[in-house]
Amino acid sequence: MLALKDIYSNYGQIGILHNISLTVTDGEMVAVVGSNGAGKTTLLRTISGLLKPVHGTIYFSDTRIDGLTPNELVKRGLVMVPEGRKLFFAMTVMENLEMGVYLRSLRSRKEENLDRVFKLFLVYQRERIRLQGH
Repeated sequence: MLALKDIYSNYGQIGILHNISLTVTDGEMVAVVGSNGAGKTTLLRTISGLLKPVHGTIYFSDTRIDGLTPNELVKRGLVMVPEGRKLFFAMTVMENLEMGVYLRSLRSRKEENLDRVFKLFLVYQRERIRLQGH
């Protein structure tokens, strides 16, 4: 579960988010929609710890996280994947997926997680089979 209550976030002295509250329950999907400059990226940066809220609280899995660093949040399983930045554009699909188990604590569940991803995206099952030499 993710819960934001009364979040305010600024860039310097410029207030971007004002009184934002949001709850996302387990198994729920939520889309954040708005025009350019509406605060979507600021909201995601605040949740992921890249930007500290000036007011309000954020909880992830019943733990308060608004004071944690991005590294600490990743270890807890909360990550942000920026769209359109092609951060790992020179890597294969499989190499990009394997970045998801970069943390030692996640490596023991690598195959389980890859299986889950490949079931979601059936088009990549052939890629996985090819890479495994079958």
